[in-house]
Amino acid sequence: MSRYALLAASALLIVANSGGVAHAEDYDHRLGELHNACEAGNRGACVKFGIILGKHEEHQAEWRHNHPEWYWYEH
Repeated sequence: MSRYALLAASALLIVANSGGVAHAEDYDHRLGELHNACEAGNRGACVKFGIILGKHEEHQAEWRHNHPEWYWYEH
């Protein structure tokens, strides 16, 4: 499975309850690091990236607007 397919599968299939209310900005730096590591071929980073995206649905619209490259699979 390619890293992109793994990322897409993780983002779409993992649904979890958020432990608390956090702001999208709190995750921006970490997601950026994970996205870069995923792009460099780190499969674990792809999975973690997808988990965070899928887990925090309340931030999806803001992240899609600010980071469309994170949602490449929707284009």
